[in-house]
Amino acid sequence: MKPKGVSRVVIAVRDLDKAMALYSRLFDTPFHERDASVAASYGIRASVNWDAAIEIVSPLPESKAAMGRDVARFLDKCGEGLYSVVFSVDNVDEAYARATEMSIHIAGSFEFDQEQIDRLLDGRFKKFKQYTLRAADTCGVRLLFGQYE
Repeated sequence: MKPKGVSRVVIAVRDLDKAMALYSRLFDTPFHERDASVAASYGIRASVNWDAAIEIVSPLPESKAAMGRDVARFLDKCGEGLYSVVFSVDNVDEAYARATEMSIHIAGSFEFDQEQIDRLLDGRFKKFKQYTLRAADTCGVRLLFGQYE
């Protein structure tokens, strides 16, 4: 597994609309919420600007989904701010194997098929797969490894 660098940072916020307006103006680039049904299935609202390498997430208060509950706990404990760092790697399955060899708990995984990539990400990728590592196992930083081709 070779690291390719930081893919994006994920910022947790309480008010996604306010954050999208702020970051759109600050970076002079648009942030728009995409297909809300996919994010809602994870208990969040989300907006990504791939060129700025920033993803903004906020929990859906009524959701019982694990990710939404985790983002809500983070906000309660830490306040708004840097939620996770996503690293791009050349082989995400090797990264997964290395993490599990090191007894690092995999907190979750996420993968889009090509139809979802085309529909939700404007065909930007041919592969989109990532694993979330438990922050308690990575010096308190929530890391994600992803393969984005």
